[in-house]
Amino acid sequence: MKEIKYKELVNMIEPGKKHPVLVNVLPRNDFLQNHIPGSINIPVNELDREAKKLLATHDWIVVYCANNGCDASHQAAEKLGKLGFENVFRFTGGVEEWKKSNSYCCTEEKSETSKTGQRYSQCS
Repeated sequence: MKEIKYKELVNMIEPGKKHPVLVNVLPRNDFLQNHIPGSINIPVNELDREAKKLLATHDWIVVYCANNGCDASHQAAEKLGKLGFENVFRFTGGVEEWKKSNSYCCTEEKSETSKTGQRYSQCS
């Protein structure tokens, strides 16, 4: 697992580059209130059962949670590594740093549920 900061995340999601899968690992209600555009939601306590259904082991995966003080993204990155995911990054600043950097966040009104029941952003 590699920890990344805001600028590194922005560079990873630039148009024309291979886009990582952004995974918000907070509970669904927190995801609905604020999340980075383009994210999917897999709460950390559901990773063991949902990760292999929704992610490929070779995907570039960026996990994040609320802020620097939140440990959920660290737990998620470790779990994903143990499940065999090879390219896991942890965005340490989470939603809080994303918002402070003048980037907008999505809210419940701009999210939908996929056929698998996962929440995903429609405002990217």
